[in-house]
Amino acid sequence: MWLIVRCQHKKQLLSLCEKMIDFHQIYDLSDQPTTCPKCGTSTKILIELKLKTKGIQVHRCLGKNCTFEFSSEYYLTKMTRDDFMAFFRDDEFLNTLSVDDRIEVFSQILLGSSDFTKKLLDDVLSDYGVAHLEVIDHGD
Repeated sequence: MWLIVRCQHKKQLLSLCEKMIDFHQIYDLSDQPTTCPKCGTSTKILIELKLKTKGIQVHRCLGKNCTFEFSSEYYLTKMTRDDFMAFFRDDEFLNTLSVDDRIEVFSQILLGSSDFTKKLLDDVLSDYGVAHLEVIDHGD
């Protein structure tokens, strides 16, 4: 498969632009930084295409004597409810989240104002040992 790419960079026209990219040889991406398959040097992403089920990146080697350009792909998978709950209940995985990640999840997870009850907030404060705060129900 060939893809004709036309793009313009604000400061310069990339050499990738307005040329055909050969997708016959596609490399798989991993969770490690992408390196050149020819010389092992790190690469720069020139363009990324996100499709429904996968993403394709075009890389250029940053090696002095190697300017190899190649495409790599990754597959997009949706996390199921079971995956999420398994992650949430696994302390080892949960410990990979930063404090900011945890606050973001905590502040976004409930659907709306009807989810907030005095009992829920009292239980959360109790679970976390927060004795200096008290929830008062105004009955509204």
